[in-house]
Amino acid sequence: MFLVPTILKKSSIHGLGVFSGVKIRKDELVWKMEPDKVQVPFTVEEMEHINKVPRLKSMFQRHSYMWHGKTWLDIDNGTFMNHSDNPNLRMVNENGTDVYYANKDIDGDEELTCDYREFDLNWHEKVN
Repeated sequence: MFLVPTILKKSSIHGLGVFSGVKIRKDELVWKMEPDKVQVPFTVEEMEHINKVPRLKSMFQRHSYMWHGKTWLDIDNGTFMNHSDNPNLRMVNENGTDVYYANKDIDGDEELTCDYREFDLNWHEKVN
């Protein structure tokens, strides 16, 4: 769940991207895993059913991630965060909760990026 205002816009990386709605200071907390609020987990059995519906399968392949034995789908702007080999956000696990901090000062209206390899077991299917 983003802890700063964000907007969706056309991305130079891929499709839509998440852009900061405000200036963000280096080391500022930007995002926090909130499974009961904006991340929805799906079991292997549930994914078997989803994968039988081509449009759902395609959407999940693009917007979900494999983490901690489940498939997760963000239901906020986080689902549109794009990968970068040099992201401006970094993942940290704090007391069992994944969070993202800014790696640098981020201008308002700058695309927010992460490294899919930090959290998605299927990252190689999404990164060119």
